[in-house]
Amino acid sequence: MAYVIEPLGPHHDRGAFCCGNDIIDRFCRERALNDHQRYKVRMRVAREENSSRVVGFYSLVTSVLEPKRILKLPKFGSRPIPAIYLAMLGVTEEHSGNGLGQALMYDAFERAALIADNAGAYCLWLQAVDDRTVGYYEKLQFQKIEQGGRDMYIPIETIKDLIQSV
Repeated sequence: MAYVIEPLGPHHDRGAFCCGNDIIDRFCRERALNDHQRYKVRMRVAREENSSRVVGFYSLVTSVLEPKRILKLPKFGSRPIPAIYLAMLGVTEEHSGNGLGQALMYDAFERAALIADNAGAYCLWLQAVDDRTVGYYEKLQFQKIEQGGRDMYIPIETIKDLIQSV
């Protein structure tokens, strides 16, 4: 199936978005456009060609991490670590399992690399919603920030290597 991934706009139909997670679903349907337009986050949505219905999305925001939080971190001293936060990612249940989530992740990787090249960021980080998604992100080379937690990060250098290998 062919998808278009683009910035969120008022013409996108988010009303029926359902990925099975109530928090993600409500955010997409009710708050995403407002937050995007006010630059609280930057939203990218996926839609099928010739349709305005959102079938997947992710959001990015600039952030910092406290240096003591990351295991095996290069020396940042006591300075906050510049980072990009993958605030949310969702794919509708009907489009789950067909590669759309991975396409959205790689689009986020490309955006994170571009941001890092222009503003400086050590990593992309996120909070996995459950243990199953922790495993998914580990396959993409994300590492846990703290033992047993669901906060994870991937260095920008690793992202650039992954982009080049695709």
